[in-house]
Formats: sequence, C-alpha cells, structure tokens
Amino acid sequence: MDLYPLKVFLMVATEKSFSRAAEKLLRTQPAVSLAVQRLENDLEEKLIDRSAKDLLLTDAGRIVFDFGKRFENLEGELENALAELRDNSAGRLSVGANTASTRSSMPCARQEEPARGGSTGSMCATRRPLPLPPPRKPS
Repeated sequence: MDLYPLKVFLMVATEKSFSRAAEKLLRTQPAVSLAVQRLENDLEEKLIDRSAKDLLLTDAGRIVFDFGKRFENLEGELENALAELRDNSAGRLSVGANTASTRSSMPCARQEEPARGGSTGSMCATRRPLPLPPPRKPS
C-alpha cells in the first residue's frame, strides 16, 4: 500500500475539506480527490460519505484515520531513531583492547563468573584478576 494517498486522506479528514487539504498539500483539489479515491479502491471501502453537506467519515474512514495517525507517529519515531543513529547518539559501540590495557584502565570491571562466595562482584571487591582468554590454536 502506498502511503501518500493515506497522508492525503488524513489531511482531508483533519481539514474536513478537500479544497483546504489541497491548499495545505500544495496540490489541486482534483489531485486530492483522486488520491482519496485511489485509497478507497485499494482498501475496497468508502472512507468519506459524499452525500452529506459536511465532510463525514464512514465507519471504515474512522478506522483508517485512527490507523493513519498511528502510521504518522511511527514514521516520526523512525525518523528520530535514524537521526540518532546518524548522529552517533544511539547504536552499538565495540571496544577492542588487550589484557594489559584492560587491567590498567578498567581495574573495577565486572566479573562474568561468581566470586568465591557464590555472588557476582567486581575486581575491586574480590581483588581477583579477570580470567585470561584461552590461547589461540595456530591455523
């Protein structure tokens, strides 16, 4: 489903007017009407009661309006998440270090395995060095 006709429908429903929606979208009124008709055809439902003087949504139109608002909110969240990723304020950070630099720069790193008393603690509390990884086998 193309989301542009949904955005047009949301503007029409919010403005309660095809012509005001067209002005806000910088489109002609026939183009807005065509987009709403395309959405109605795609969904196989009438969304707007065209027999009334005022613009009224059908039951299907109210459902589509509610879901369309959700789509708009999700689109905003998606844009924010991608912006944070681009700005390096979100995402995964991988740090590589050898054993010596790790011990000197992070002496209080959390241990992966329980300490002698059975509880997990930090090196500062137990004064035990972090375990070394097993040696690599030559390939």
